[in-house]
Amino acid sequence: MREWEVKVVLPKEVSIEELTKELMRLGYKLIESRSEVDTYIDLTPCKCVPKDTVLRVRKALVGNELIGELTYKGPKLLKEIKVREEVSTELRNPDVVVEIFRKLGFKTYVVRKERVVLKGDLGKVYLDNVEGLGKFMEFEVMNAKSATEFKNALRELLRKLGMDNYRVTSKSYLEMLLAGDGA
Repeated sequence: MREWEVKVVLPKEVSIEELTKELMRLGYKLIESRSEVDTYIDLTPCKCVPKDTVLRVRKALVGNELIGELTYKGPKLLKEIKVREEVSTELRNPDVVVEIFRKLGFKTYVVRKERVVLKGDLGKVYLDNVEGLGKFMEFEVMNAKSATEFKNALRELLRKLGMDNYRVTSKSYLEMLLAGDGA
């Protein structure tokens, strides 16, 4: 599967709750609210792994249920839109998997966020409050046919939300944290 995504930087005064309501008025369905702790495994010492490849262990709390996931993300295929191959599997014990990588000598980075997940005709929207970075709206389409199709869907959503001139980025939260782009 190929994931196409960008993030829209939300000003501090934007309310995640109000934006959720607005998206629902536009026909998006609220899927869930969750807390996520993403641990990224630093693969840069691995000579056989292509640059920009990501291995992430996610621990999510959805209601009272703990969900674990291991995700491989291949190198980015485009610059202005984050497009990459993605393969995931469920994990029963995400903390143990992270500990195994640490014991093998891998450096890890952690990103914490509160997330609201919505789904609509154009794709999924994630409203995130990321520790140390601020608030974002992530727009994601799986297996879009083209960059033009993706960009048109994004423009349409931003227009409907009155966010035409909000800043859009293809950087990951980890890239932002490492670059010191925080709030």
